[in-house]
Amino acid sequence: MQLQQEIQELKQTKQILYQSRAFLESVLNSSLDGIAAMQAIRDNSIGNISDFRFLMANPVMAKLFYSNQEDLIGNFLFKNKILKDNPSLFDSLVQVVESRKSFNQELYYEINNIKNWYQIIAVSLGDGIALTIRDITQTKLLELELTRQARIDSLTNIANRRRFDEYLAQEWQRYKREKLPISLILCEIKDFESYKNSYGNYKSDECLIKVAQIINNCAKRAIDLVARYREYQFAVILPNTDANGAFYVAELIRAEVEKLKIADISFNLAIANMIPSNDVEAEALIVAAQKC
Repeated sequence: MQLQQEIQELKQTKQILYQSRAFLESVLNSSLDGIAAMQAIRDNSIGNISDFRFLMANPVMAKLFYSNQEDLIGNFLFKNKILKDNPSLFDSLVQVVESRKSFNQELYYEINNIKNWYQIIAVSLGDGIALTIRDITQTKLLELELTRQARIDSLTNIANRRRFDEYLAQEWQRYKREKLPISLILCEIKDFESYKNSYGNYKSDECLIKVAQIINNCAKRAIDLVARYREYQFAVILPNTDANGAFYVAELIRAEVEKLKIADISFNLAIANMIPSNDVEAEALIVAAQKC
């Protein structure tokens, strides 16, 4: 009787373990994240970790490593190109095992000119790690787009005042170190309120868009920044440009705007040029241009 009871309890335990394992596999296989358990492979002579071997991996993890589950189990982590291209990531995974401290980091990786972002999470698991890889590409692309939109003027599609302030402060610090000049051109449409009252919002918006496009085309270098500074005023930051260079760009802008032949529109251009120093703030460049 006692033996039969023990056999029955053993069967129940096996059944519970089987159900638990099946449940765990179901959860892992349905996860949108790549999940794997890995064993550390150590050098026999000095005991350092030289690689990791996959003990378990769900389908998402297998797909991330361009394999199926059966082929991935027992295979080595460091063979993968992502790890070869990011040796510091492998070093971080080793530290998880040796220090017992978890690791959480975003990784940017480009495959066939396609941008990919992953969140890598690793925790210690005996003499190995439990690894989770989450594809956050769409989230990162959305973040980048929102960041871009926050710095772009919605009407003219050039930089807005926020981006202007950021860029001027950034370049001021850069050229303070390099002791090179920065020029600023302020471009103002004169009597724009009268034009707006005469021709309405649609025509005035159209005018601003055309002028913004002209100015943006005239500031041709990648380091130049054209921004909508105020409602009908534009600003051009010209790093590493002396007064003569700024004057040339300003005259080019004037000539191209005049070609538009927009009725009742005149244009005012002001130029300032400085070599940044510790004694002068970036706002001084704006003040100097406004006084012209």
